Amino acid sequence: LKTFEMVDKCDIVEHPNPKIRLWGNTIEFMGVPEDGKQPPRTDICFFNEATEIFDQNRVKGFLMRCEMLAIFDWNPSYSKHWVYDGEKVFNSLFTRTTYLDNPFLTDMVVSNIESRCPWDFADSHIEVRDGFKVRVWDKPEDERAPNTRNIEAGTADRWYWLVYGEGIPAAREG
Repeated sequence: LKTFEMVDKCDIVEHPNPKIRLWGNTIEFMGVPEDGKQPPRTDICFFNEATEIFDQNRVKGFLMRCEMLAIFDWNPSYSKHWVYDGEKVFNSLFTRTTYLDNPFLTDMVVSNIESRCPWDFADSHIEVRDGFKVRVWDKPEDERAPNTRNIEAGTADRWYWLVYGEGIPAAREG
């Protein structure tokens, strides 16, 4: 399913919780309900920016009413969070994708992300693992050459690069 084709073929209902009708299906957008309120039964749940949902019990309410599939999407901007436990669940598929896997990003967005890398890209190469592109570093972090261009420009940021460039959970310093 291509996103751009989908937009042309769906019927959008304007509402505080918008609904989209697509090929006989209804897609309803809603937030996580407040404490004490139960979510509706649904076939598929999609949780965007899941690391921003700190109360796991609210999500559990959706999951116990979800009939088919739950999808969680996040940037790993915390080193510890309950969503990471999903990797251990027997019926889950856990993947790590990065900007390298997104063919729709403009060159400007890619260069902005890459401007945060504190290390010289010459010390790395790209591999495909489980169908996803991964930057593999040829040297340990403390032996990599610095990315002088990014450092001189003041854009190098280890935390930002690990989270958004490599998809690795990281905690901010300090």
